[in-house]
Amino acid sequence: MVNFPDGKPPIEVRGKILLVPRRGKAREWKIKQEIWNPGPQE
Repeated sequence: MVNFPDGKPPIEVRGKILLVPRRGKAREWKIKQEIWNPGPQE
């Protein structure tokens, strides 16, 4: 389930996701790459 901050309706999807984190110059973590592929809808 993905909830959007601007009051848009949420969406529900099934699948796999891979997040690649990277530490920034200020030592904070950020997402460098996001990869996902949806699975079959039930």
